[in-house]
Amino acid sequence: MNSSSEMLPVVYDRLKNFAKSRFTQNDSLFGTELVHEAYLRVAKSDGWESQAHFFGAVRNAMRNAIIDHLRKKSTEKHGGNLKRVDAEKIDFEGQAVLPEIVALSDALDELAKHDERAANIVTLRFFACMTEDEVAEELELSRRTVSRDWTYAKTWLRQAMEQ
Repeated sequence: MNSSSEMLPVVYDRLKNFAKSRFTQNDSLFGTELVHEAYLRVAKSDGWESQAHFFGAVRNAMRNAIIDHLRKKSTEKHGGNLKRVDAEKIDFEGQAVLPEIVALSDALDELAKHDERAANIVTLRFFACMTEDEVAEELELSRRTVSRDWTYAKTWLRQAMEQ
């Protein structure tokens, strides 16, 4: 069992690289700030079974921090409106714009109700920037299964977001 303070240095660079790969500096929740916000959300917990367990919790905290930030930023009080997103324009493997991430997160929640494994694969691939091989190892699946579910999930999410 490891504490959060022991685990953060192990995954810090990977989390920071994730944040930088997904967002531009024009986004007000960027890089280091995003990693620190996510860390604060999980710092109260201890007893992580492994690096993967901790990284998964931080990854989900990052996703939640992003969504909370975007929803706050988009309220009328803050002068913004979320806009409908063309699902074909979402870059599942590169940089996405912030409103796309909110739409993706909502669709991902729906996908999880129907196919939790596919939703986990999307979370690992998109939010954690993991390769198919890394996802396969993390979830103890074959690479072929991950590839098939990744393709299925992208299609499902695009259809859900177009509705």
